[in-house]
Amino acid sequence: LGKKIGEVAEYKTPMGKTITVKVLNVERFNG
Repeated sequence: LGKKIGEVAEYKTPMGKTITVKVLNVERFNG
């Protein structure tokens, strides 16, 4: 998602639910 550690990322699931994730580990989002 290109977020930095400490930023908050929001994304929607296929079911239309919005999930907010605090970025603790950039590696998790690089794939």
